[in-house]
Amino acid sequence: MAETSTVHTGEYAVEVNTTNGQTHAYKLLGAGYQELDYRIYFEVKSQSGSFTQMGVQASTVSLIAHLQMANNGKLQLVNDIGHGSTMGPTISLNTWHSLELHVIVNGTSSTIDVWFDGAAVASFASTSANLGTALVDEVRLGNLATGGTYDVVFDDVAVDTVRVGR
Repeated sequence: MAETSTVHTGEYAVEVNTTNGQTHAYKLLGAGYQELDYRIYFEVKSQSGSFTQMGVQASTVSLIAHLQMANNGKLQLVNDIGHGSTMGPTISLNTWHSLELHVIVNGTSSTIDVWFDGAAVASFASTSANLGTALVDEVRLGNLATGGTYDVVFDDVAVDTVRVGR
């Protein structure tokens, strides 16, 4: 739903709010990319249960990696190809945060970097992640799963082949 009262910059943002549904959007990129940088700004108004904030995907294999707010209120990186996850910093409610995911797809020598509020999350950084070999051709925003209860606002989404959060 378009939001005009809670925005990071500009006049509009998007608010997703559910008690048991899917609230997601995606963008097909038109080409596959080995290296991609994806940044969002978000504000969590309320949360009960985990929900996905953002993810990168290959249409041939579904999600490659995504970032979510876990049940305990912490940021969590999920490697969907390598089947692993790592907990990170706590996400405070009712304040704007930036979140940036950078991947280089290169089999078992893939790179993952994440920045939260402009600071690198060291526990998420890897140059030996298994992200498979399928190129990123889609970005996702929001939650694909059902069952969670949350209210979150997204704004200022950017995707590029170089770091956008500088």
